Amino acid sequence: MDPHVNAFLDAVSERHIRRLGPADYLAVQHLLQRRPDLSRDELRAALASLLATNRDQWRQMANLFDRFAAPLPEERRASISPDARPTWKSALHNLPHQWRLAGLMVVLGLALTLAVGLLLWQPQVQDSSDTSSPLPKTEQTTHETRWILREVTPAQTQTLDLPPQRRPWDYRDGWTITLAAVLVLLGLRWLMLPGMVVRSRRQQSEQRRQHVARERRRLAQQAERQHAPLALTYHVVRHAPMEATAVDDAATLLGRLFHTGLSDDLDVAATVRTSIDAGGRFVPVYAEFPVGRGFTVLVDTERGDSPWLLGIRWVLERWAALGVRFEVYEFQFDPQFVTAQATHTTSTFANLARRVRGEPLLVISRTLSTQGLQGWADWLDDIDAWPVKAWLDPDPRPLRERRREREEIGKLEQLGLRRFPFSPRGLRALARYFSEAGEGVTVPPWPDLPPLNNLQVAEGLRTWALLAALVPDASWDQLDAIRRYFPELVAVLPEPYHVQRLIEWVMREDGVRQAESENGRTLVLSDALVERLIREQRQRDAAKPKAQRLETRGRQLLLHQLDATPPQDELLRQLWEAKRVSHLLYLQPEQAMESLHELLDGAAGTEVLQAVEAELDREVMATVFEPGMRGRLSVLAGRAADRLRLMDLLGGSRRSWMLAVSATAMAIVGLLMAGIGFDAGSWLLILPPSGRDILVSPAVWQVDKIGRVIRDTLADGTLGPEMVVIPQGELMMGSPASEHRRDDDEIQHRVRITRPFAMGKYEVTFAEYDRFAEQTQREMPYDQRWGRGNRPVINVSWYDATAYAKWLSEQTGKRYRLPTEAEWEYAARAETSTAYSFGNDASQLQAYAWCGDVALDRTQPVDSLIPNPWGLYHMHGNVWEWVQDRYGQYDLDVSMPITWKTVASNATTAVVNPGGPPSGSLHVFRGGGWDSGAGSCRSASRNGGVPGYAYLIRGFRLLRHLD
Repeated sequence: MDPHVNAFLDAVSERHIRRLGPADYLAVQHLLQRRPDLSRDELRAALASLLATNRDQWRQMANLFDRFAAPLPEERRASISPDARPTWKSALHNLPHQWRLAGLMVVLGLALTLAVGLLLWQPQVQDSSDTSSPLPKTEQTTHETRWILREVTPAQTQTLDLPPQRRPWDYRDGWTITLAAVLVLLGLRWLMLPGMVVRSRRQQSEQRRQHVARERRRLAQQAERQHAPLALTYHVVRHAPMEATAVDDAATLLGRLFHTGLSDDLDVAATVRTSIDAGGRFVPVYAEFPVGRGFTVLVDTERGDSPWLLGIRWVLERWAALGVRFEVYEFQFDPQFVTAQATHTTSTFANLARRVRGEPLLVISRTLSTQGLQGWADWLDDIDAWPVKAWLDPDPRPLRERRREREEIGKLEQLGLRRFPFSPRGLRALARYFSEAGEGVTVPPWPDLPPLNNLQVAEGLRTWALLAALVPDASWDQLDAIRRYFPELVAVLPEPYHVQRLIEWVMREDGVRQAESENGRTLVLSDALVERLIREQRQRDAAKPKAQRLETRGRQLLLHQLDATPPQDELLRQLWEAKRVSHLLYLQPEQAMESLHELLDGAAGTEVLQAVEAELDREVMATVFEPGMRGRLSVLAGRAADRLRLMDLLGGSRRSWMLAVSATAMAIVGLLMAGIGFDAGSWLLILPPSGRDILVSPAVWQVDKIGRVIRDTLADGTLGPEMVVIPQGELMMGSPASEHRRDDDEIQHRVRITRPFAMGKYEVTFAEYDRFAEQTQREMPYDQRWGRGNRPVINVSWYDATAYAKWLSEQTGKRYRLPTEAEWEYAARAETSTAYSFGNDASQLQAYAWCGDVALDRTQPVDSLIPNPWGLYHMHGNVWEWVQDRYGQYDLDVSMPITWKTVASNATTAVVNPGGPPSGSLHVFRGGGWDSGAGSCRSASRNGGVPGYAYLIRGFRLLRHLD
């Protein structure tokens, strides 16, 4: 496999874009073997489509591919990637002057030996026992070159009797052989030097990688035994999410919640009245007094954290410190199950309702919904257990920006959940609402968020995102600390809740729907966005002194936060040092170099190497390092070309010497057998064949290249559809019993196609069919409002397809028709025996076929995605394709021999050019469509339909006869 592609695949796993397994590497290798002619852009799209599982991964892989496969810039042309082979120009440049002369002498010596030998060589009559005419080198009949060959005129030969020729041995021939052997041996060793350097470097790189992996595994196990923290933290001062006075005012109001209790003292007057009413029987009545009352708080922790969770916990902690009585329960998205914060015990919402019935309820969440797993959310059935209930919504967006949630919010408010904003005015209003038992309180308006389209706001968000990219896994409290540290950010984004606009900006720039990490703790920026922000900022600040640059100030802040919290655990310590080095490489490269060698061999070696490579790549846009520093870093990263040393020619492993000696021996034997010698000519007995056939005139061959595209000219001078040449051959039609998703009508049998043909490269398009319909005054098929042009024609019957083939035959003078079912499957399989033309893995189908969820519920342009090995597009998916045969069981085909119908499906007897059953009301369509699942898109999948019925999932492609 190409080393650039290998490096790209390793980077996909290392950057956690997607974890690749052996099946993915085999799929990529299969793609490269099948399509070695792909351009760089085509290969990038093919690899991203093959490996990505969603749109975000596709975009990240495409950007990452450019980094590993793009041509090297002029200023780095002397450097090569770690897996690249040194060029002869760089190798010769790094050789000492005397060794370059020695190498030149070796080459000249070999050339002189061959030249003199050729001059003294006596030509002999060729041994032509092979009477067939050889084909040109570009037209050899191998599997890779893929030609269709037809012998038109056979070769002609005649028999000649030739006497043998002899020459006695000469002592000088011994010196000739010895000198030639030494020169060839040294020449081979000299030629092998660049490869030896590459293998040595790869071996050292692999040893370092294995050492780093072992060291990291050892330290991770040690940290696990010691229960050490696994995450690297920055020292960040926590700030209040809002003004403390508002939180304190709310605490004062919440502290006045009371309910009536009974004391041990009798209420004398009430006791006398009650006893008289009871007919003189003593009925005691105790005096009442007010008792402080608490309330219940439900906090939505979502995936474990959120941008607002730290602020919410700060408010609750302050309320508790001020004496407010409440119990906190946590849940994730749906409060059907809640966990007590104090005891960590989990209970259902219904049990909680029975236990604290009558108390006020406060729900803090930004994702509440009335929808559960099976319709209506179960927890809403018990919401009436709390007579006073409120919803504190931390999402700062006004209702007009929350279109998807607007209906759900309305339903929840109708159930009695009053919604308050997480703001100073919102907290005060919430506290009044609880203290007045839910009466007479107006909900304040939501805070104003600055618009994204404002130029100053957009620039502030870009600056904030750049500083986050320097982390680059910034937590929410760290983002707030960065905002507070830079006055230019506070001026346009003064509030903590403005982080909502940062999240929206990152989502828009990255083209994703989610910019929060899976655990909700950090902001996620793609590698492409990180690189773009840093490179753009370096270009902006190129004219400024380094101390005044925004990146310098940001990295100094992050370095200060790191230096304040050095970890004690050894693994975290090395990761901490690696993170410090990533900032020092920009701030103080000389200081970073002091620890780079040691860190590269430690547990954090991978992170350090990535940081060095990233800085070297950014040098293309703006210079940070001095030339000497750049060279030293290139050597550390393995990018500098290795110098060829004086002893490399005579050194090396025993295996390399054995290879050179073996090659030398074979070369000398080849020279001697060819009758080439120095000075004295050949010393071997030359015995040309006697009484053997000698070629007189060669055979004449007709050559057609498989995959060659032909286009016929129509009567009006325009070009017809593109047709791909397909060879004759055999296939196992149908599917084996073990194939996943097979149907009973796919009985496997051997079929032989005895004549080559041309198959439509694409399905017939609307543009091609509309031209036929206009000229023949036929009705235009409906396109479902999906578009015409380059999309496959749909809503056509079998009769429409055959009429188009007949019209095209008349226009071109060539014979066009629908393919038989056997011809269609033979072209679809393209010499494969797997479920699909690319293998058995249905997860790769999205790179070759529009079907299922990938198809977006409609047809797609016919030239999209990857073709099969013979260059045919969408033999899987997009539209079902009519074929010529009637539908029926394979054994109804009269072209099949009777004996075959009585044997098992693995019979070796081949059916020749089958044409389907002779009768039947249905016709076959193959290949699956945009609405089909993976099973219907298999090469063997069959279906039948009424030939006169046109439908939006059916189209067709044509076959053209070559003779």
